[in-house]
Amino acid sequence: AEEVRALKLAQLSEDLDWIERVRTKGNRFRNVYLTSSVRPSLRNYLALREQELRRYVPRLTPHRSRVLPLFPSGYRADPAVPDSFLMG
Repeated sequence: AEEVRALKLAQLSEDLDWIERVRTKGNRFRNVYLTSSVRPSLRNYLALREQELRRYVPRLTPHRSRVLPLFPSGYRADPAVPDSFLMG
């Protein structure tokens, strides 16, 4: 689960075909293909993610959003510290 927790939005390809540079066990990296059946749900999630992040970072820019975790947590999050949005 650490591999998923550490993902950043910037690792998603623009067309949502790939998650790039996923750290796997053994500290290796690989690209992970996303099937076409996953993409609509992922697009919906990303819209909800942005809406939720704006509660914590009202002036959220596209660049700032990309450096935040793909699956952020607002628990004890500090908008000035992107890694504070990591789950767990």
